[in-house]
Amino acid sequence: MIDTASLGLLIGGSAVSSGDVTAPLALLGLAGYLAGAPILHGAYGRPGAAAGSLVLRSTLPILGGVVGSDSAECPPPQGHGECRLGGAVVGVGTGVLAAIAIDAAALSWRAVDAEAAAAPRVGIAPVMSSDRKGGELRVFGTF
Repeated sequence: MIDTASLGLLIGGSAVSSGDVTAPLALLGLAGYLAGAPILHGAYGRPGAAAGSLVLRSTLPILGGVVGSDSAECPPPQGHGECRLGGAVVGVGTGVLAAIAIDAAALSWRAVDAEAAAAPRVGIAPVMSSDRKGGELRVFGTF
């Protein structure tokens, strides 16, 4: 949820043509992307996950941009200008998505309390029904 809102602000803020609105929205989206999940990890008392998330979110887009720029195949007339920039943009986007996916898959889980998991679960559900011929009372349960 945080990442969706942050990326929406970042992309939407970058797409707005007015210079007065573009910078604040894009910067707010960037700040949300970089700090949102690490703050959430910290709020749950997981400082290691917060640090790992911040490292992932700050380094993978940069690494993706460098790899994307270097791997772009540019025809001779274009040289290293727009072609390399396009590769860098794709690489940064890939790095952002990879950081979000790795954060969600590897860092966003919490250990289940062993006592709570081992506690027996009991559930009882009474059911009553009736028709013209009579009625019944049933009790279903899981133990």
